Amino acid sequence: MSTKYFALLTQLGADKLANAAALGTKIEITHMAVGDGGGKLPTPDTKQAKLINEKRRAAINTLSIDPKNTNQIIAEQVIPENEGGWWIREIGLYDKDGVLIAVGNCAETYKPQLQEGSGRTQTIRMILIVSSANAVTLKVDPSVILATREYVDDSIKKHANSRNHPDATLKEKGFVILSSAVDSNSETHAATPKAVKTAYDLAKAADNNANGRVPAGRKVNGKALSADIALNAGDVGAYSKGETDTKVGEAIKQANAANANANTRVPSTRKVNGKALSADIALNAADVGAYNTAQTDAKVGEVRSLANTANQNAANANNNANTRLEKNKNGADIPNKDEFVKNLGLVGTVPNSRRINGKPLTGDVNLNAADVGALKVGDYGIGSQPVGISSPAEYDANSMTTTGWHSGGGYAAKNFYNTHAPIMVMTRTGGSDSTGMVAQIQVDDAGMASRYRLGNRWNKWNTIWGTANTTVIDGFLKKASPIIKIWNDGKFETNDESTGAIVERLSEGVYLIKNVLGFNADAAWGGVDGGVEIPLCKNKLPLIWVNYEVLPDGSIKIMTYHREYSDVPTFARNVRKDYVDGDPIDIPVGRSIFVRVQMPENSIWNQQQRKLTESE
Repeated sequence: MSTKYFALLTQLGADKLANAAALGTKIEITHMAVGDGGGKLPTPDTKQAKLINEKRRAAINTLSIDPKNTNQIIAEQVIPENEGGWWIREIGLYDKDGVLIAVGNCAETYKPQLQEGSGRTQTIRMILIVSSANAVTLKVDPSVILATREYVDDSIKKHANSRNHPDATLKEKGFVILSSAVDSNSETHAATPKAVKTAYDLAKAADNNANGRVPAGRKVNGKALSADIALNAGDVGAYSKGETDTKVGEAIKQANAANANANTRVPSTRKVNGKALSADIALNAADVGAYNTAQTDAKVGEVRSLANTANQNAANANNNANTRLEKNKNGADIPNKDEFVKNLGLVGTVPNSRRINGKPLTGDVNLNAADVGALKVGDYGIGSQPVGISSPAEYDANSMTTTGWHSGGGYAAKNFYNTHAPIMVMTRTGGSDSTGMVAQIQVDDAGMASRYRLGNRWNKWNTIWGTANTTVIDGFLKKASPIIKIWNDGKFETNDESTGAIVERLSEGVYLIKNVLGFNADAAWGGVDGGVEIPLCKNKLPLIWVNYEVLPDGSIKIMTYHREYSDVPTFARNVRKDYVDGDPIDIPVGRSIFVRVQMPENSIWNQQQRKLTESE
């Protein structure tokens, strides 16, 4: 049975090792890399120059020869607990030049990050068999070492069993004898705290005495304080008043001379026909928009040739015309006119004065939809894309009163059932107040909604019951319940039953529903556990995680988190930049969540229902 997990030298590594053995040099292995193999267990290949999908590369922590087999080199790397979030399926060893020396695969293991709740330090080991370990330098960078527990235990045990415990000297570390003397000249004893305290007290007394004095050797600007001193401008690195006045006068003269010189010159940034004057320039005919002499002569020659041809053609035409019918008689001098019309194939033709839909037949006629009183493809969104937003007013659904199919208003829109879904508009003119009636319909992933305008007054959007929101497996309609629809920015929509509830976005991924008494307990909807519906991707996978908290006053705090799938194909993993699985995140843009709530007894809907019951 073939080995499933193994390591081998790459062709590049084998070549380097052979070359080092032949020349008596060594290769220096410095780094180890790990990768996820592109999502599946790879098979190491000697032709590899890199890992299939590298996730981390860092310095090797330990590199040693196996004491039980001198032809085996053991390389280890410790991955700290704050790194991870990926699978490990492949391992590579690199030398100091970045060349892949060896490559291997390993049992699939997931390296979590600390914030995922199961962070751990993980040691990766590769055992590499070589023909001669003498060609490999066993050297690691001590500044990046994270020792494994096995390495530390072995090192401590080895040192404890040795007799390598020397006495300390001025040059070497070791054990010393303590002494409290403060006047000893011994270089093999170490001072006790008592000796240090005694020396400190003596030094402090001397320091207190010195603090009230200036050192005799102190100087001021290089002049000793052995007597009173007087400093001048030169002593402090300055000019005297007279020197300063002289230099300022000279600078003014030089500046005036420079300005006078500059005023007689053209600025170096000036251009001639787009060419800068930073150096000598030479203009040609093309630079001034002209033809050079050769181009001009060629064009004149072409014109002269055309003129000669035109003169010859004119002469030929005159000669031909002299034998033809006279133009000013308009065919009156044709001997047999009927035969002439027949020869032209004009028998049974339509007069050129005739028109089709108002267009004369003096040439080919092309009729369009408007010419025949019809709609063209795309008018009012029929047979084409919906009519796009053409003015700021159309971002308001209340302004869409023209019959047809129209685009949704998008992020800036208002008064839509869904700001991104297309909308169908139907209009009837007239009416008792001449304002007519307008009906609108929109469809999204939650179902269909409609509303109408009568007497310049819009009613609210009404959600239409369908299989997406009202039926159970046995086909019976569920009892309607208070539902709140929430978008990513905190905007919300209530149905008739939930009127009076409000939603506030507290922070990223946190929404507060107020004026409610927790989730709806109706068993037909699954009770409180069926109280939240979240959006799905095209593969029917949830796009977010949801958690909630019912506060003492009945308000509901909804919390949404990024949801990522590491065990599915790449295109379905729901990866978002700057977010990992479980990070707080807003509801996806253009999508929404539905929350079924319990309304108070004094809610608007409940009051209306009681009035209807009482009126019966």
